[in-house]
Amino acid sequence: MMYVHGESPLGAAEKKSLISGAPFDIVCITGFAVMADGNVRVAVNREKLAHISRSSRARGARMYPLIAPRSVSQGKRLLRSVEARDTAIRNLGRILKVFNFTGLHLDFEYFPPDYRHDLAVFIRELKASFPGTTISMAVFPQTGFPSEYARFHDLALLAPLLDEIVLMCYDIHRPGTAPGPVTSVDWARRSIAHARAHVDSRRLYLGIPAYGYRWTKDGRAAVVTGFQGKRLIHSALSVRDPSGTVRLNGRKDGSFVFFADDHTRAVLTALAKEHRLAGIAVWRLGFDDL
Repeated sequence: MMYVHGESPLGAAEKKSLISGAPFDIVCITGFAVMADGNVRVAVNREKLAHISRSSRARGARMYPLIAPRSVSQGKRLLRSVEARDTAIRNLGRILKVFNFTGLHLDFEYFPPDYRHDLAVFIRELKASFPGTTISMAVFPQTGFPSEYARFHDLALLAPLLDEIVLMCYDIHRPGTAPGPVTSVDWARRSIAHARAHVDSRRLYLGIPAYGYRWTKDGRAAVVTGFQGKRLIHSALSVRDPSGTVRLNGRKDGSFVFFADDHTRAVLTALAKEHRLAGIAVWRLGFDDL
C-alpha cells in the first residue's frame, strides 16, 4: 500500500515513482476529511488524482480514499451521533461512486480509549452499507506506544470487522516526545507478534516510514523527508542507529536528526515477509525515491 498526499500538486518524485511502476497494489489518497456533522470535505488536486488513477489502474492497483476526521473533537461528535454517521455514510457512498474507489481506508488517531466501541459501531455500519467494498484502517501498535492512544485501536474489537489493517510502526518518536528514531526494527517485530494474535497475517500490512524528524535545541521537531535526509548526510556525521534508522551526529546547529532510509525500509520489508504479512504500507509517496 502506498499513501499519496492528494491535496498538493503532483511533484517530480511522485511522477517518477508512479511512472517507474512502484510495486504497490493499493494506492491510498489523502484529502478526504469527515466533519462532526458527517459532511466530507474533499480537498484533492483533480489533475494529480487523474494522473495517479491512470498510472495505478494501468498496473492493476486498487485505489482507496484516506478518510480522516477533521479533528479529534469533530471525530468524537461524529462517532457519538447516529444522524452524523448516517450522513457520513451517504457522503462516502457518493465519493466511492464519483472517484471509482474500491475501498475505504480509515485514519482515526489519538482518540481516548472510551470511544473504541463507537468506532466499532461506525465500522459495522460502513460494512453493512457498502457490501463488497474493502474497509481498511491504520492502527497504532499496542506495544511501545502510549496506551492512552493505542487502546482506542482495540484489535479484539476491530479485527473481526476490518478487511485490512495497517500497523503503523512509525512515530514512536514524534513532535512532543524526546528526540529519537521514528521507528525501530525491534519495536516493529514485537508489534507484529502482538497484532498477529488478533489479526490473520494475510490481512495485516506493516506501516513503514519514508521520513524522520529533526529536533532543534529547544525540543521542537520537524519532518525530514528521505530526500532531505540523504542530503543532510553529506553535512553531518551519520551512523546506523540500533533502531535501524540513520542518526546524524555533529550537527553544527546542535539539532538531532533521525530518519528512515532505503536500508531501514528494506529491513522492515524483510520482516513483513518473514511473518508472511499481506505487505507493507509506506507513508508516503514523495518523501523518498521509492
